[in-house]
Amino acid sequence: MNNEPILNNPVAKYLIENWPNGNKTDKVWQEIESLKQVEEAIKELKEKYPHYTQFITQLDDLRLNFKGQLKVGDGVTLCFYTDCKAGTITEISKSGKAITFKVDNAKLSPDFKPEVVLGGFVGHCTNQDKQTYTYTPDEHGIQYTAKLSTNGRWYVGGKKGLRVLVGVRNTFYDYNF
Repeated sequence: MNNEPILNNPVAKYLIENWPNGNKTDKVWQEIESLKQVEEAIKELKEKYPHYTQFITQLDDLRLNFKGQLKVGDGVTLCFYTDCKAGTITEISKSGKAITFKVDNAKLSPDFKPEVVLGGFVGHCTNQDKQTYTYTPDEHGIQYTAKLSTNGRWYVGGKKGLRVLVGVRNTFYDYNF
């Protein structure tokens, strides 16, 4: 990775240095001293590597696997292949290994205008990563239950189901799919 930004956070540095050598988030636990350190790693990666979403995803998983960090009202992101829907946790099981959440109302910023160039089937949106949304909980939203897998990740419908990122609220529409 020549000419890449210098990372100060040891968790962020470990992930960058060990990707794409496989999913090594289990070893990252040895580098983590506090939840604050993970949150700082997320911030640093978003600033210096905004296009490396897999690192941010791994850290988001790690961030809320600290015991007792999850609470009703926290945000979640339900990942459908290329699109994502934001939601809000409404219930947590006593074991902490299952959560129930509802999909939020997400309003796309009026400042976002897709920039489309010719290509693909019809066109290619070059700025879809600039989408921003405002969120409000929807008491009538679609409800899902996600369970914590043995690999430390959350899924609706088991490991072959939909991935859920806990602690991050994000809606994304893939204009290119």
